[in-house]
Amino acid sequence: MKNFYIHLFGSHKILQTPTLWKTHQNYNYLLAHQGQGFVFDPGEFGPIDKTLREHNLELAGIYLTHHHPDHAGATLEFKRKWNCPVFGFEKDEHRLPGVTQRFKENETFEIAGLDAQVLFLPGHTLGLCAFYFPKMRWLFSNDLLFSLGCGRVFEGTYQQMFESLKKVSSLPDDTLIFASHEYTQANLNFALSVFPDDSPLQAVREEILSKIKLQDPTVPTTLGFEKKHNPFLRWSDKSLRQTLKLTEAEDWQVFAKLRELKDQF
Repeated sequence: MKNFYIHLFGSHKILQTPTLWKTHQNYNYLLAHQGQGFVFDPGEFGPIDKTLREHNLELAGIYLTHHHPDHAGATLEFKRKWNCPVFGFEKDEHRLPGVTQRFKENETFEIAGLDAQVLFLPGHTLGLCAFYFPKMRWLFSNDLLFSLGCGRVFEGTYQQMFESLKKVSSLPDDTLIFASHEYTQANLNFALSVFPDDSPLQAVREEILSKIKLQDPTVPTTLGFEKKHNPFLRWSDKSLRQTLKLTEAEDWQVFAKLRELKDQF
């Protein structure tokens, strides 16, 4: 596994750093522009600090999506070193470390010269948010949506999680999903268990396994890819409903059954 991966978008870069790899297989994302870095969910200080130093970046802002330690655990250490602002959702501020700036649901503000919209997406936690960049079509989806999977429902309800995924699924298909964990192989195995005869899913299996063998990231992914292959976005699929014996169920009930099965998989 490399120390970091670079995604180039004109004068902007997104630096993808593996963190907490032995325990959580996190990816941290750092948006770099004109010598400044803007970090999303710093869970571990060392690897992210190394990325900042190797790219000669000044940390200009920290953006938190939720309170879990693998996403927010290094916030105070970075704040002490750089004295930079920490942005967090106003309704979850009491659980977020070091917040100095509060954002609201659906608020749009500037990060690295780009407009970013706050999406409130409860389910995994009750205060979870994501950052969507409409012009660039980037979504920092944190623990909501992974490649071929989704986050566990820890605090919210299945219906809340479903509505959050439905909200994200309405974004443009070419939206890049910067997911926060390398869970794709486990998600692939589960997807094949509920779609054993799905030819398109079988076709991407070797590509995914090849990346994993080479220790290359399987994310970012695109929303269009996920809508086609991710079982947690395929609640209307007739074959899936037949497999689950939920042909007449509401969409959120299909999602709930899938999430229960994945929890036991």
